[in-house]
Amino acid sequence: MNATVSFGRVLLAALIPVSLLFASATAGAAPVTIEVDGALLTAGGGPAADGSYTLTFRLYDVPTGGEAFWTEVHAASDVKGGGFHEVLGDGTVPSPLTKDLFIAHQSPYLGVQVNKEPELPRAFVRTTAFALVASHALEAKQLTQPITADEIGAGAVTVDKVGFTYAGSSSKGGAASSALMLECTGCLTDGHVGFNYAGSSAKGGPATSALQADKATLADKATLADNATAADIAAVAQKALALECSGCVALGMLSADVANAYLPLGGGVLTGDLTVQGKTGLASLATSGDAGITGKAVVGGALTVAGGADFSWKPVTNFRLQAADAAPAGCDADHAGGLYFNSKDKALMLCDGASWLAFSYTPIGSSATNPGASCLAILNAGDSKGDGIYWLDPDGGSPSNAAQYVCDMKNGGWTRVGFDDFETGSQGWNVSTTSCGSWGNILGGYSVLAGSATTKTYAIAVAHTKLRLTADYCRIDSWDGEKAYANIGGVEVFAKTGAAANGTQVCGGGPGWNEEKFAVDATVSHNGASAKIDFGSTLDQGASDESFGVDNVSVWVQ
Repeated sequence: MNATVSFGRVLLAALIPVSLLFASATAGAAPVTIEVDGALLTAGGGPAADGSYTLTFRLYDVPTGGEAFWTEVHAASDVKGGGFHEVLGDGTVPSPLTKDLFIAHQSPYLGVQVNKEPELPRAFVRTTAFALVASHALEAKQLTQPITADEIGAGAVTVDKVGFTYAGSSSKGGAASSALMLECTGCLTDGHVGFNYAGSSAKGGPATSALQADKATLADKATLADNATAADIAAVAQKALALECSGCVALGMLSADVANAYLPLGGGVLTGDLTVQGKTGLASLATSGDAGITGKAVVGGALTVAGGADFSWKPVTNFRLQAADAAPAGCDADHAGGLYFNSKDKALMLCDGASWLAFSYTPIGSSATNPGASCLAILNAGDSKGDGIYWLDPDGGSPSNAAQYVCDMKNGGWTRVGFDDFETGSQGWNVSTTSCGSWGNILGGYSVLAGSATTKTYAIAVAHTKLRLTADYCRIDSWDGEKAYANIGGVEVFAKTGAAANGTQVCGGGPGWNEEKFAVDATVSHNGASAKIDFGSTLDQGASDESFGVDNVSVWVQ
């Protein structure tokens, strides 16, 4: 007795899609077993890899959901060339198949689970499976015990099959010929009349159906499913018999859609994204060529690469080195070029083939070989160490002409391009210097500068958009409301009046006339290569009566 069932494609393993096709199933006498031949196929129709698979068979009353009424596990189903052969009812731990089981469940569906994968879509077990019930009908022919009235269906016995009179009368409904003749026990009523013998047209004849005995056609001799529609599946199963070979199908023999279902391990290219959620250890993957990934490889776990990894100069995002308190391995020729982050010393370590070396980062502006373009550029790069001296290369060319500049980082990255403290002379200004008591040397001063101005032009090599002037303006002797001023490029940027009574006696003409310093700090928009600075006053007396001087002149750009 044969039945044919089929299932759709399923995912057998992470990267190996297969199909299951059940070719035939046969049933025999007690103990009842069903032989199942099938094939495990890949997505393209080729055979699955040879090996041992766990197949779990289940029978259900419904196509989906519900509870299985029969389960049997075949723990070591041998698959060769994609094909396998199993006997249901004779599993690893046999689960009996009985006639009563199929009588109780007359529309069963068979489900199959491969290994621990989800169960495949169930298939309806066609009429042939119910040939088991036919044997039950055959036993009806050999009954040796009388049939009771309760065992006969209503209308099952026809009048022409029974040779008796109706309760003592010669006709149905006629009068009894005697009262004694009415005393029958277990008499057949007309409600019992109208049956064939166990589904046969004659007493002792063969049953014609296990389920509908009056309509079946020799179910005990059936060899095919009633009105089977799975002949095409049987043909596929027949082909599967010819696939019992190992390694006989080469990649070139497969169609394009099948070939593309495999990861290329012979120098091909995997297009699209490859997402790895677990750990991928490539040391256990043998390749005869290169494994090329033109898309993006997303690795959710650890990626172990036993060979080299060539990223073709493409960026690697969200990358982090291993962090450890000590070197993860010895530094030798095999580890040359290795990197790790020393979390204890907070240093990036490099193996040069002999020892692990700490990377030394040279901040911008900290040396002549790594100068900055300006103090503002160093500040913006995050390499500021506070106010102080930094190396700058204003022209941005070779660092051979780099020079040291003072940077005011606290106030926003100002670069000082000119400074005069007049301790060694006038330093390019158009007047001489003098000594003014505790103030030391100043430009101009007593008996030198009065109503005239002193000037100097500063060259500026650093690119900028702003210019700032700071200086000490020194008022000396008998000022009585005159103005002190400073100009940048001929534009007044500072002005203040003074009086002799203010301040303290420092230098100058004599008692009663005091001196004081005015702090100059002015900022203007500027982007030129030079700046002319002027200091002057509106004094109208001689320099021996009232005068001024200048000290600590600084020119800044940003």
